[in-house]
Amino acid sequence: MKWGNGNGLRCPRCGAKATYIVEASGHNGRREVTHIIRCTYCGYREIVQHLIVKREPKAVTIYRLR
Repeated sequence: MKWGNGNGLRCPRCGAKATYIVEASGHNGRREVTHIIRCTYCGYREIVQHLIVKREPKAVTIYRLR
């Protein structure tokens, strides 16, 4: 993924402006967080990072899947 000179994030497929999105969902003490880059023009989508956060009685555990 490219960063332009002052123009922000660019799509690797078409070169148009892309946005950075963070999606989060949770249930039963477990939370999934996904960091995504999405092109506003061609619809290209790339998952940059996927995390699972678990809350336990004495600790918080973070698993990085990607």
